[in-house]
Amino acid sequence: MFRISSCQRLVICCGLALASARGQDRAGYPPALLTNTLQKNYAVRFVYDPPVDKDDVVTPVTFTEVETEDPRFDTWSTDPVLGLKFWLSPGEMKGLAGGLAKLDLVWTESRESMVFHREARQPPDPLLPFVQWKAVTARRVGTMEIDVTCDGGSAAADLPSEKVCNVMEQLDGAFTTPTALNIFRSKRDEWGCRVPGFDPRETPPRFITRSEAAVLINLLPAAIGLRSKGVDIDWQELELKGLNEREYWFFTIYNRPRAAKGSAPMGHFAVNKETGDVWDKDSGKMVHSRELDAVEAVLRREHNISASWIAYYRDHPLLQGKK
Repeated sequence: MFRISSCQRLVICCGLALASARGQDRAGYPPALLTNTLQKNYAVRFVYDPPVDKDDVVTPVTFTEVETEDPRFDTWSTDPVLGLKFWLSPGEMKGLAGGLAKLDLVWTESRESMVFHREARQPPDPLLPFVQWKAVTARRVGTMEIDVTCDGGSAAADLPSEKVCNVMEQLDGAFTTPTALNIFRSKRDEWGCRVPGFDPRETPPRFITRSEAAVLINLLPAAIGLRSKGVDIDWQELELKGLNEREYWFFTIYNRPRAAKGSAPMGHFAVNKETGDVWDKDSGKMVHSRELDAVEAVLRREHNISASWIAYYRDHPLLQGKK
């Protein structure tokens, strides 16, 4: 009978522990971090150079988890090298990670977090001295690299090019906010995938600006009524702790110039930056009038605000932390 000495057991155990510390490749078994998205600094990155004729370089897209109260939530930033970064809600990240966990991919795991940063070109290219940074590329040719990282560790997998479009379509349902869905579908289109119902020529909606919100405030029925009597109304932005200033402009309306004798507030109002809706903050009711509705319709056309966009953002709370 073959026997293993104590010394041999020790060597084997040390070898297994070392292999585990360095990372491991496992097919069909998703990393634990894909089912535990509550860890801090959670992010998912897709790096791909699709095999299609494109004049522009396709940069990575990174989805990072933040709380919905975070001012970065549902917004994005871009970097010429690192690509697009979008801030997702915890619920959306859970859906995205859960979708990745269902894929039959080989994951390389590590106890170390990944840091998505710029890397300098070493040595510099003598023909392109002004290009200081390396382009971010997938670690294996002909694949999409999927990177998942958080404070508890990281994992990476390679998705073959021929499977990219089918897999990305499966992940589409993870994105619930119109902004995130638009970003993800635009990247799918960039990757050479067919995205039914998506028009890449259509620009995403834009915020209602402060000056546009002031125009709407001046069209309130009460404001028009006072002006018809020769009263010169006034307004100022309302600054009060706890207001949902990420999604609304807030105003106080006065029945005459604030510096005039007898000037008094006639109400507090909010303008939704996403939809153009005007709300009476005190009553919690949406304000309508023929003039107001007509100008809101014009602003929505100019800002490319669709009916589905309005349906999602219309009932968002005026106060932080409210549902």
